[in-house]
Amino acid sequence: MNYNLLTHEVEGRLAGARFPVVPISSFELILQYGCSERATEQPVGVRILRMNNLQVEGWDLREVKYIDLDDEQRGRWRLEPGDIVFNRTNSKELVGKCEVFEEEGEWVFASYLMRLRVDRAQIDPAFLTAFLNTRAGRNQIDRESRQIIGMSNINAQEIRTLRVPLPKPSYQQELLDSLDRVREERKMLLAKADSILQGVDPLLIESLGFVMPPTVQNPKCWGVRLGETLQERRLDPHRFSPTTSKLRKVIDRGRFKTQPLQRLVEHPVSGDWGVGPEELVADTEYVNCLVIRATEFDTADRLILESHRVRFRYLQRSSYETRSLRASDIVLEKSGGGPLQPVGRVALIEPDQAKTYTLSFSNFVMRLRATDRVIPAYLCAFLGFVNRCGLTESMQAQTNGIRNLKMDEYLSQPIPVPPKAVQKEISDEVTLRRKQAAAFRKSADAVWAEAKRDFEDKLLGGSDNTRRVRR
Repeated sequence: MNYNLLTHEVEGRLAGARFPVVPISSFELILQYGCSERATEQPVGVRILRMNNLQVEGWDLREVKYIDLDDEQRGRWRLEPGDIVFNRTNSKELVGKCEVFEEEGEWVFASYLMRLRVDRAQIDPAFLTAFLNTRAGRNQIDRESRQIIGMSNINAQEIRTLRVPLPKPSYQQELLDSLDRVREERKMLLAKADSILQGVDPLLIESLGFVMPPTVQNPKCWGVRLGETLQERRLDPHRFSPTTSKLRKVIDRGRFKTQPLQRLVEHPVSGDWGVGPEELVADTEYVNCLVIRATEFDTADRLILESHRVRFRYLQRSSYETRSLRASDIVLEKSGGGPLQPVGRVALIEPDQAKTYTLSFSNFVMRLRATDRVIPAYLCAFLGFVNRCGLTESMQAQTNGIRNLKMDEYLSQPIPVPPKAVQKEISDEVTLRRKQAAAFRKSADAVWAEAKRDFEDKLLGGSDNTRRVRR
């Protein structure tokens, strides 16, 4: 069905091309699936590029794994500069995503990826990826890909059939130069947004009277008093690390008295607030584990609430509990898998998002008590600071690769409670910075989208003049 729905648009767009339109197979040198051997976090062997490393706009190499291969296997899957890496299975938005690989050192690639090497005398790898990431390129990928068990897939033969307008190499480079100039402008706008958000933590530190310890790396070993371990009935590195201990003292010795978080918020029993995706009744709105889309400073973007229509697999209960979220409720990500799925980020529910949802187990919702002692935006900003400075790491437990916050510890976190005027000053400044950063990000997205449209139109003609294909 998807193929037939998109065929008319794909053929109509390519019909007006200003240059010969050729399939990828005409300049393909190598198109190969990746390695299916098991990877590990231990730095043994070579680095392996995996599905999560390839994102919508480039690479994310914060989480890297390794694989131990013999010489023959290394040679088979070794990536060379200029190779194009395709994501062959992922969500609909990411399947078929491709980027040119230019990282230094020895890398191989995993089985969920494909490597394409092209004849550079005919086409620049960067030109090919730039076209495939335009609307005309994505429509072709969306047409060819198939969805199986919630994931979209595209195979090597289907990639070979994707068609590309092919101007002379000199014109390819001219178009790439124009894209590069806009890419630098986009980077500048995003850097301004990040710079604005970087001022949030210094604002909190100064306003709350914190005297931060010098930034030093944790030692590899340290002593712990027996009385502390017996009192807390635990002995794990994050809890008793020197950095964690110093940060707790910083908060306790601030300018204002503190209260445990649990005295400031109403909180549900976690199990009552969430059901797994396999248990959802169709047409129920489900907030999944990646709903909080923000930068590393946690204050850039509003909470993204995603709706999914999911068929239940197991009828364990006749009905499922839902909750009405109110404006100024605070949503916490309490579980995740790695740097690409961080734990401890928080966001406020905004007035236009207040409605009834069924929440996943990875979400935890807090609502301020009726005592009116704390402004929600201030509390959310401070909880973001707690996460960024690393305190949430000491409250986590890992099981089967999934990290979970220990909610009893998280809710016992001390929160400075300054006068309302101070809270308002902090929350107003954070809100302003958030809006300013969002404006820069919106501008960055707009200039980049316009550049991609211009790139496509120079190859295929104006999109408003698309010819209709005769049936």
